Amino acid sequence: MPGFYINSIPSRVALKNLYPQRCIMETLSEGTITIKRHTLNKFMRDKAFCDTSELAAVTEGVILNLHELLDEYGTATINELVQAMYRKEGEQFFSRFVGPFAGALYDKKLNVWLVWTNHVGDKAVFYSASSKLFTAGSQVNYVIDAFREKGVELSFDEQAAYQMLTFGFMEGDRTYAQEIKRLRGGQYIRYSDGKLEVKEYFTLHHHPERFAGKCDEEIIEELDMAIRHASAQEYAKDEEYGYEHFSDLSGGLDARMNMWVAHSLRPRHIQFMTYCKANYLDEIIAKQLAMYWHDEIIVKPLDDVSYLYEIDDIVFMNAGLSLYSGITGGKRMLEHVNMDVYGLEHTGQLNGGIIGTYLSAIGGGKQPTGMYSEKLKDRLKETNHEEFDDHELYMLYTRGFHGVMNTQMIRSNYTEAWTTTTHPEVMQLCMDVPVEKRLNHALYKKWIISHYPEAAKYKWEKTNSLITDNEYVIKLRSFIRRARNKAGRVIHNTQYSREGMNPLEYWVANNTDIGNFLDRYATSGYFDLPANTSTKLITDMQSLYETGSISEKAMVLTVLASAKLYFGESSHGESSIES
Repeated sequence: MPGFYINSIPSRVALKNLYPQRCIMETLSEGTITIKRHTLNKFMRDKAFCDTSELAAVTEGVILNLHELLDEYGTATINELVQAMYRKEGEQFFSRFVGPFAGALYDKKLNVWLVWTNHVGDKAVFYSASSKLFTAGSQVNYVIDAFREKGVELSFDEQAAYQMLTFGFMEGDRTYAQEIKRLRGGQYIRYSDGKLEVKEYFTLHHHPERFAGKCDEEIIEELDMAIRHASAQEYAKDEEYGYEHFSDLSGGLDARMNMWVAHSLRPRHIQFMTYCKANYLDEIIAKQLAMYWHDEIIVKPLDDVSYLYEIDDIVFMNAGLSLYSGITGGKRMLEHVNMDVYGLEHTGQLNGGIIGTYLSAIGGGKQPTGMYSEKLKDRLKETNHEEFDDHELYMLYTRGFHGVMNTQMIRSNYTEAWTTTTHPEVMQLCMDVPVEKRLNHALYKKWIISHYPEAAKYKWEKTNSLITDNEYVIKLRSFIRRARNKAGRVIHNTQYSREGMNPLEYWVANNTDIGNFLDRYATSGYFDLPANTSTKLITDMQSLYETGSISEKAMVLTVLASAKLYFGESSHGESSIES
């Protein structure tokens, strides 16, 4: 993810991105510290890059409420705003920003560094600190190369590997190097005189008393007002820069409602994209939705599974911190769209986990663990469950922010991405609604039916039914669907279903080329592991690959590609030190 790099000492590290031609490279340095950026050449008026007698600062991403803050502080530019807010509000001044943002500030008088990410942490920040050195950056290879510049070897964190082999993402702040950590959403770093502190400026909690005595209709009205305000901010950012609107769309509820609210605010044209198995429900429903609003839609079938070849590129972009196959065809779609003309990528990611919940029940019963695979869960020595008030918030911060939202690190190589419901005010409002009202999408569906009834007239891919259908109809259609899948497997003499958005098992089983490629990568990849890698981890990976599903195989491949990135001779095959 293009962005910034800072170092508490002079550094000659060259910032390497996958698409440098799309970026602007600049350096701020007094000879005693280093501040650089290699930022995507978009939304540049939202990005601070300043050096005064008092401070030096760099910000990355987009600030959706920028103009509100400029007016409040009587400033004309983001550089002036950062200085004014820091002087008035202190080291947590950025907590008032909204959007996909991150940044760093160096107070020259106090000799203090501040480094922050946004409320959900999808604008990644990686860091490392010792008594003599502090470095941080938007891409992990920036920090890795800072170690290479000093000739310091990194240590393999095998627990990070096991997190990938179970969760399919990093549950906490780990990376594959013990010396490098990732900042969690709502956190910032204060570094001074060799001492590093990780502090919180925003954490979600439940406040059920907020809606005590209020009926569903009153709660839904507050929810709708908050979402409409957040959506207006989000789409206004495109218009401020003269960009066209660009949005994901599928047969689900999440992206559908993101665009539906935007359309209801005022007339606008949105360019949609969708990717799934050819002629699957996601494609059919997305086309119907686009037709309703007279919008355009780009469709990319995934049947060729070409995205499975892109192991190294995807791991380079997402630091290997989530399953490389998780973005499916999103990267290839973005590569073939001229993103110069479009603004934010508007997504519906996490709507279901925020307006709804990741919980499957209240009280007793088994709750989801957030893991893609539990075969190696006994290898995990600890989790960070105790950092959160309850299991729901644990699931939202881990499965949601660190799993689902990790694809933003890939998307940010093309444009900035944002989801309306990750606005901090919307997230907090939803967490304050009693979970029993949000369970099984109950509140979500009531909101759609009461405020956007036309949106409810199109099927929900998850159930192949309308959200207004009764439970008997939904269960009957689900039974018929399963029966057809089973019959299809018998007719075509295959153990794998051909149905679904992304039937990977079937595709790979019937594509010799991709199967051979994955096997070759797995065989050669073990040579990239550090020499002191434990026999237990290697054996576990080999066993999981040989016996596991395609997703479990992809977990192993993600670890192997990550070892190459973190511990190979250079980041992504080239020297990253300036000559």
